[in-house]
Amino acid sequence: MRKNMKRIVSIGLGVLLALTCVPSLFAGKTVSWKELNSKTTGYYTQQKFMKAAGAGREAVAAARKLPAGERAKLAISLGNLAMIYTHLGKFPEAEEPAKEELKIRQDIFGKENPEVITAWNHLAIIYTLAGKLKKVNPDAEQCLLQGEPFWKKPMVKTARKIFRR
Repeated sequence: MRKNMKRIVSIGLGVLLALTCVPSLFAGKTVSWKELNSKTTGYYTQQKFMKAAGAGREAVAAARKLPAGERAKLAISLGNLAMIYTHLGKFPEAEEPAKEELKIRQDIFGKENPEVITAWNHLAIIYTLAGKLKKVNPDAEQCLLQGEPFWKKPMVKTARKIFRR
């Protein structure tokens, strides 16, 4: 009888312990920005752009919740999302995150930093593929000409040809 009692108590404690752990096992696990960004870039490199877009939106949402001192992570996520939308041919959707990325990078690094040129490049790619580069769009010209000091000479010549300078 004592053996059975010990066994029942042991099983009861095991069940009680399991029940106290269950909520934490099934509770929504918080995924870090780093994990989401990794997931986004992983799908992107595998050319799984629809999955990358979903993960990218999650990474942007997670980055928006980070402290103000980590805004560079938001810029990275926005740039990634813009390039994913570009690969999907969703140029209007790509333009907004690219513009926001540019503004954040300019705020953090100033206007003539290579990090800012990356954001200008994202916009230039989007405008080019969307057929907006030659339209009256001051941003499009700025995209190309802002990066001039960092480019090789053939790229500068191409930019000047586009704007007939």
